[in-house]
This record gives sequence, C-alpha cells and structure tokens, in this order.
Amino acid sequence: MSFLRPEATRAIARWAETAIYAALTLGGLWAIFFAVSLAGPWRWGLAGVVGLTGIWLTWSAGLSALGRGEGRAPGIVSIDEREVAYFGPHQGGVVSLDDIKRIEIWTADEKYWRHEAEWVLRSDAGEPALIIPISAAGAGGLIDAFAALPGFAPTRALGALGAAPGATITIWSRDARPAEPALAYLPGRE
Repeated sequence: MSFLRPEATRAIARWAETAIYAALTLGGLWAIFFAVSLAGPWRWGLAGVVGLTGIWLTWSAGLSALGRGEGRAPGIVSIDEREVAYFGPHQGGVVSLDDIKRIEIWTADEKYWRHEAEWVLRSDAGEPALIIPISAAGAGGLIDAFAALPGFAPTRALGALGAAPGATITIWSRDARPAEPALAYLPGRE
C-alpha cells in the first residue's frame, strides 16, 4: 500500500533524475565553497567545472523528463541500433533514423479520439507514417535518439508539445539542413 497518490508517484518517477542532478550540483558547490579549504583560483576553477557539469546534466535530465509521458498510452517504444520501433494494439512499425525524412508533433485535440500529443515519423512518400503517443512506455528516449539527427533541436520539440490543441508542427526535416558542411565556405579557402 502506498501513501502517495498514483499521480504523485508518477511525477516523482518522472522528475527524480533531474532532482538528483540538481541536488548533487548544489551539494558539490556548497562543499567547494564552505567545506573544503582550497586556495582562491583552485576553488573558483573547481566550482566552475562542477557548476557547468551539474547544469548540463540537470538540463539534459530535465529535457528528457519533459519529453517523457506518464506511460498511460498503450504500446511500447524500443530504440536500438538507430532504429525506432513502436508496437501498439492498433498500429506499429519500425523506422531507421537514417530513413526519417520529417518529424512532426500532433498536439492533442479533444474533438478527435486522441487526447495527448503524438510523434509522427515520416520516411518515404509511399510509406505510412509511424505515429507514437508521447506517453507510450519508452517514448521518453525519443528526444535523445532524435538528437543524433543533424539539426534536431530538443527545445523546439518540447515547445511543440505545449502548442495549441489540434496543431501539427514540423520540428525537423531532413531537407532543411544544408547540403554542404558549414566550413566549406570559409573566406580564403579554395
């Protein structure tokens, strides 16, 4: 028997990693400034390293927590060897990260059957899109997997999750990235 409501238990599980990294960062900074006797330059250098590393880890964990649903939608998401697989009761499929042409987010619209946002992974024109509810088990790892795509911005994806109901937002497209590397056009380079 649990003394916490199920919603509170899910929220704690969702944000636990972020809270742990934030607490470790604050504890490390406190120890550097108040508990350890270091000379001035060493203290500030070590505080900078601990602070920046802690902020980066906390930010990364926070992005993952925001992109992670509560696990209420049916189906399971599996990410393995650059392949995203979704197995649900009515639909499913497997798509390679190299084959994805466009990633969209459909936000929840109560006039239709779905009541939560969904990832839409489009590969080829002839292939059906792979649609994954954000709260399916394992869907929290999608943002981390999509970070391997050139030009994918996790903050844009998280912003799209909070868009107006019934919106379709393209958050990444393979055609939108430059064909040449940025360093190919440096002045003076032949």
